[in-house]
Amino acid sequence: MMIRNAVLGSMALTLALILGGCDSFTAAEVKVINAGPDKLDNIQIEAGGDTITLTALESSKSKTVRPNVTHDSSLRIRYREGSSTFICEGDVYFTNGMRVKIEAEIGNGKCQVLDVTH
Repeated sequence: MMIRNAVLGSMALTLALILGGCDSFTAAEVKVINAGPDKLDNIQIEAGGDTITLTALESSKSKTVRPNVTHDSSLRIRYREGSSTFICEGDVYFTNGMRVKIEAEIGNGKCQVLDVTH
């Protein structure tokens, strides 16, 4: 009985590792870097049908988010800098089940996609 329980436990652990690992292969990540000299506020990252809001990002700081991709879309980032609001579209495509890592610099009224890894 102990051997059977050990085998079942081992199989359950293996299955959990496989399923948990699959998430990291299909997950989308967006790293936003504040390249400007000022703090940015109300940053909204739209990707794959999900919108993630960051309240603030200090100068030269970065934050990585993992949007829940439910349908195909491009990348859109909105942010406030001082009294101005900026909207930028990234020429990057998200689709459900595809792993993608993106780095984008924002600040000074600009948005630039630096790196895309599939």
